[in-house]
Amino acid sequence: MQLTRLVIFAMLSVMLLGCTSDEQRLAKELESFHGHVASQIQQLKTHINAGRVRNIALLKSYADVLSVQKPELKPIIKALAKDATLEGPIFTSLVSRLHDAKVQIPVAAKSPATARALIDEFNAINTAAKSDYFNMALSDPINVLADMSEGKLASVNSGAGQVSSHTQASGNQLVGNPNYGQWQTDNSGTSFWAWYGQYAFFSSLFSQPVRYADWSRNRRPSYYNDYGYNAYSSPKQKQQYQATEQKVRKKFASEGKKFQSPYAKKTTTNTDFSNTPKVSGPGKFKSAYASKSTHQSGSNNKPYQSSFAKANNQTYTSRTKNTSGSRSYGSGGK
Repeated sequence: MQLTRLVIFAMLSVMLLGCTSDEQRLAKELESFHGHVASQIQQLKTHINAGRVRNIALLKSYADVLSVQKPELKPIIKALAKDATLEGPIFTSLVSRLHDAKVQIPVAAKSPATARALIDEFNAINTAAKSDYFNMALSDPINVLADMSEGKLASVNSGAGQVSSHTQASGNQLVGNPNYGQWQTDNSGTSFWAWYGQYAFFSSLFSQPVRYADWSRNRRPSYYNDYGYNAYSSPKQKQQYQATEQKVRKKFASEGKKFQSPYAKKTTTNTDFSNTPKVSGPGKFKSAYASKSTHQSGSNNKPYQSSFAKANNQTYTSRTKNTSGSRSYGSGGK
């Protein structure tokens, strides 16, 4: 009897050691992935400081011109120009996400399903930290400044000097982007866009709060909403956006209305995104340990695959090409 107990104890010890070994190896892999992404962000920081991201110079130039043209708008112009620096929300959000991901490594190493989700986040941050993607992310604040100039500054994706045919106020390109605000719900259950403090000026440009339902039917083209969602959104932000869309969809269904997701179809405007790199699903970092339990994870452990992700996995070319005087999304430093 004593021998049997010793055999069982020995077997359990071997099993536990095996689990601990896999956990340690997975933790080491995750630490390695973190180091790679940290290096990528450091490289982006170097490019930004050295001025090797093309749209940084353009954003700064537009801000300088518009500050002279419309000095009363200097506060919001200054806030948008901050995106051309290391203090801007686009860059700082990447640093913050990487920090949050690193903190999760010890827990993620204990669960292959959790580890896979963390690897997806490392991949997303790694993509967003590449200078050419960061360069294109700057196109949204640039185009907002172009709109505010009333045609004196050209947008980076349409005819030079042309004012967009869209009737929405300046700043609509930033709606839906978590760097500038968030979706909230009022007492009636209506989802609306709430700007963060330094961007509150945009509220005065809209006749009423931007409601998700209205915005989803006729939003402005933007890099973030059309292409950058996967790379420039944290897991928590994706969950919040999924919840908002589901909430609006249910509200429409209860009222007998048909809801059209803003990401369910390609936009058809004079915008040319043909040179925009496709932000596909994460896939650079892969772990043999994190993939062992592929068939054991529940639906809650699967990557978010709403219309956001589907839209961002497509290469989009506008039906209408740019005019000869247009700018296009170009690459920054490598």
